[in-house]
Amino acid sequence: MSPIVAPAYSRQQPLFYAPTPSLACESAALTERLYSAERIHLSAEAAHRLHEHQKAHCHTLTIDQLWEPLHVRGSLVEIKGVSPNNVDGLRLYVPQTRLTPLEPETSPSFTFSPIVHQPTLPPDLPFVGFGLYFIWRGIRFLRRRRRTWRVIRTLITSHSHTLFERRRQLLTPNPYGSTNPNRWHKEKETFCQSVLLPALRQKKLIQFWPIWEKRTDRFIESCTRRTAPKHPPSPTFEPPETLSPSHDRALTSRMEPLDYERYCAQILQRAGWQTYVTPTGSDQGADIIATRRQVRLVVQCKLYSRPVGNKAVQEVFTACKYQRAQLAAVVSNAGYTRHARQLAASTGVYLLHHRQLASLDESTPQPGQASFL
Repeated sequence: MSPIVAPAYSRQQPLFYAPTPSLACESAALTERLYSAERIHLSAEAAHRLHEHQKAHCHTLTIDQLWEPLHVRGSLVEIKGVSPNNVDGLRLYVPQTRLTPLEPETSPSFTFSPIVHQPTLPPDLPFVGFGLYFIWRGIRFLRRRRRTWRVIRTLITSHSHTLFERRRQLLTPNPYGSTNPNRWHKEKETFCQSVLLPALRQKKLIQFWPIWEKRTDRFIESCTRRTAPKHPPSPTFEPPETLSPSHDRALTSRMEPLDYERYCAQILQRAGWQTYVTPTGSDQGADIIATRRQVRLVVQCKLYSRPVGNKAVQEVFTACKYQRAQLAAVVSNAGYTRHARQLAASTGVYLLHHRQLASLDESTPQPGQASFL
């Protein structure tokens, strides 16, 4: 930028300008405090008071303003604004080092404008910001805490059937009439460690577990003490090919054990029973669960080439208690050992041939007294 000759003023003293924006105050003492504060550390209260005085009694010198020196006070100089830059007559104090004499042939280009004070933020704004931040953190904490309980409650409710059955099994009195509650407590701990805590870790809510741990234990107890939940609905049963019950040799030589279970279920269906073939590996001793006229029957099927022993009787008797059924039966294409008949007679388990399933409630022999045609 080419230098512009500054306008001539009929002044005895040379004119000055501030090459960089600087603060000048109406009081010499305030100016000294202001510039000394840059070198010392003030307390928050003292800094606030100085800031308030600065807003009321200080001005910013810009490059487009011209000033005439009046007299010097130590390191400060008293200056007065001159026309035509709208600061005519304004008297301020500023350090001498902040002013530069105006040289007519090397002076910068001036565009005169009024002094404009920059808006400043209120001093209590940081405290308001901190307050809002902590309020937001509190609301977020409460929302995540409630969400943690919803996750725990949903998981317990979805596993209520299994928890009910495990409680009933573990708190069953022994032959002497006593129970061991420690087994049930360990089962609850296992459920929490294997189901609840992994789910909370996945949702990043594990830090809230200590808050809800005791309430979780009470909720599990309340769910498992209620009326026993209904058994899961039976899947759609697709009976196998229609087989003739009279062809025993062909039946036993071609069939697998699973086909034999479905074959027996098909006979019960034709007799008016609603049947459910349990999945392999989770039958608990019951291959078929059948119901008719509010009577529940559990059946274990044995496709053997030799007589069935008493182990099958023990398993189906246990399954009858587990499924809360009224009737239990072992169905086989072969006979039964003497020990199996004795145990069935004492436990009330029926020993049947698959031909007898169709007339189970009519001509069924007494428990333990199976007959074969």
